Amino acid sequence: MRSRILFVAALYCLPTTVALPQSRPTAGNSAASVQVITKTINDCENNTDKFVRSLRRAMSRSSLNGTAREDELSRLTKDLEKSMDRVGRSWNRDKDLSKTRNHVRDAISAARNIDVTMKARRFDSGVENDWREVRAQLNLLARAFKMSSIPW
Repeated sequence: MRSRILFVAALYCLPTTVALPQSRPTAGNSAASVQVITKTINDCENNTDKFVRSLRRAMSRSSLNGTAREDELSRLTKDLEKSMDRVGRSWNRDKDLSKTRNHVRDAISAARNIDVTMKARRFDSGVENDWREVRAQLNLLARAFKMSSIPW
């Protein structure tokens, strides 16, 4: 019994870096590139969520409130959020560029549809800044998945 307690105590003293690896690279992906891509996806998801929250607040205070255009823009932002969720799930599951690339394309397509409205309609500077950040992150994401930069 005493040896079991000592063994368990010794396990707790091991550095945490000895634990299971954080990412499992696939063929052609180094551990470093997996970490960079994972961070890019997380940043893009976080910036998208921030943009959607600020856009919803701005729309509720604007002339768009209660209009069909607000409904359409809400649908487009949901499409972007769902696409980014699929990017994250696919990447977390497989760590495979080719398996996740189509989800990245879907997210970019949704963002392009939003961009049309963002160019046609001016929102407050916070929303505009959040949207610029999402576009920049999507360009980083496109490059990470070996796709062309997005001509916004």
